[in-house]
Amino acid sequence: MTFTRLYWAFFIFSLLDILITRLVLKGGGAELNPIANYVLQTWGFYTVVGFKCILLCIPLTIAEVLRRMGKSRPAKVILFVAVASAMLPALFTLVQMIIYHS
Repeated sequence: MTFTRLYWAFFIFSLLDILITRLVLKGGGAELNPIANYVLQTWGFYTVVGFKCILLCIPLTIAEVLRRMGKSRPAKVILFVAVASAMLPALFTLVQMIIYHS
């Protein structure tokens, strides 16, 4: 898989996580990430979006630096882990929403 596809996959699943979080919160649910929940309770939803965007930049930056250093394999491993960490909670929550709201 190319770096561009991994970057886009990570971005799309991270965006999906933010959108699903918004739906869950509007439906009376809670943010399960304790750090994001603290940010939410202290500063509000839009700050959580900023917080998640900052978290999005960390693995992307590390992977890009490694790629430019010629270390493509570790960069791809970081991106695969990042995609999985963004994809699994988003899909898990989406499946729960479909099951319990149908």
